[in-house]
Amino acid sequence: IEYILGDVNDDKKVDSVDYLLVKRSCFNTYTLSAEEQIRANVNKDAKIDSIDYVLIKRIVFGTYTAE
Repeated sequence: IEYILGDVNDDKKVDSVDYLLVKRSCFNTYTLSAEEQIRANVNKDAKIDSIDYVLIKRIVFGTYTAE
């Protein structure tokens, strides 16, 4: 399956909506689907947390490139 790492909502771009979804997930106000979890796990440590949130935010601001 092709996907963009950090593109949580799978709209083919990493933007503020993606880091908002991860932020809400961290605060337990949104539950990521299994597919969203795969795309949100930017640091590939098998958990979605504040590190993924920060990395997605850095992708949006152009200071980090996910591999």
